[in-house]
Amino acid sequence: MILKRVPKIYIVILLFLVPVLLGIRYFISNKQVDFNAEVKPLINKKCISCHGGVKRQSGFSLLFRQEALAVNKSGKVAIIPGDAENSEMIKRLYLTDPEERMPYKHPPLSKDEISILKKWINEGAKWGDHWAYVAVEETPIPSVGVGPFGLFQTLADALKYIFKEVIIPIHANKVIFIIAPIVTMSLALIAWAVIPFSETLVLANINVGILYIFAVSSLGVYGIIMAGWASNSKYPFLGALRSAAQMVSYEVSIGLIIINVLLCAGSLNLVDIVLAQKNIWYAIPLFPMFVIFFISALAETNRPPFDLPEAEAELVAGYQTEYSGMMYALFWLGEYANILLLCALGSVLFLGGWLSPIDAYPFNAIPSPLWLIFKILFLFILFALVKAIVPRYRYDQLMRLGWKVFLPFSLFWVVLTASFLYFFNLLPK
Repeated sequence: MILKRVPKIYIVILLFLVPVLLGIRYFISNKQVDFNAEVKPLINKKCISCHGGVKRQSGFSLLFRQEALAVNKSGKVAIIPGDAENSEMIKRLYLTDPEERMPYKHPPLSKDEISILKKWINEGAKWGDHWAYVAVEETPIPSVGVGPFGLFQTLADALKYIFKEVIIPIHANKVIFIIAPIVTMSLALIAWAVIPFSETLVLANINVGILYIFAVSSLGVYGIIMAGWASNSKYPFLGALRSAAQMVSYEVSIGLIIINVLLCAGSLNLVDIVLAQKNIWYAIPLFPMFVIFFISALAETNRPPFDLPEAEAELVAGYQTEYSGMMYALFWLGEYANILLLCALGSVLFLGGWLSPIDAYPFNAIPSPLWLIFKILFLFILFALVKAIVPRYRYDQLMRLGWKVFLPFSLFWVVLTASFLYFFNLLPK
């Protein structure tokens, strides 16, 4: 009658819980004692002060297993592995006489603590290895590279920014904050319009191609200034000021360097400049200018060792500090577009552009655009190499190099080049 009144669901639950509880109890009861987690803390707290190391009361020590299992001064064995009932240590724990009971002159152990010790002895009184003696396991280093040799890591980083959230600071000038990376990226791309990949493969073959590149590259700094000012934060603003001062300083040197090339070529058209190098690349007679152009290009694009506008040590990330997601990616892509642009400009002005190094088979069989791409990649590799081996300059060193070294030397070389061409009647007709 009683069972009929009880809902069936409760009976089912009861039938389910009983075996589960019995299984848990069985598991707990059959679980082996962990020496390091259960026994060792108990021994260190209650026993080791009298039976460890130098203090060996009655010749009994619990510091090492061989000492604990040895015969003590009384001729008895304190711990008998597998036999807790006959172990002298367990017998002493149950004594009522305070002079004989362990621990001596201390409160007795609880039933649970004694139970742990008994179970440990019955299981063989095994000592756990000290952490100092445990060999360090070699953890395999996970491969984080994307693609073979990590070649697609850059692409993965770029895709990551596409899906990241764009966060605009609450105190920022939102319109200018958004426009700034767009300006930087756009100006970096439109400058490629006058770069010739062959005599005919050029988007805009204008007569003032050099002036066009100068105008566009000079405007590029405005995107950075806008970003630093619109962020309404001190670190971006300081980074923007640094970048503006740096770009202005080294653009003067680049301008004087290019004047040397224009004196030799006699034209502002980039196609004509390349064709003027059929006999000899300008990197050979103007080698010091080529070196200074390359270093100035590093400073112009905020690359190491001249990455002071983005200095993480003191400016967090410079003018990019408040940017995230795709807006940050536009700065990142714009910077690399500028690097490739200056590599292309250096190739056109000093390395013969699309011209092959030797006008003979099989060199002249390679398509002209490929030669320009190879030269761009060569200079780009030099950019990456400098980042890896050259430490960052201080800002005063950067400015001193631009104004006190490069500027006077470039000006001197312009006079030297013009004088040489005039006296030897080599001026372009």
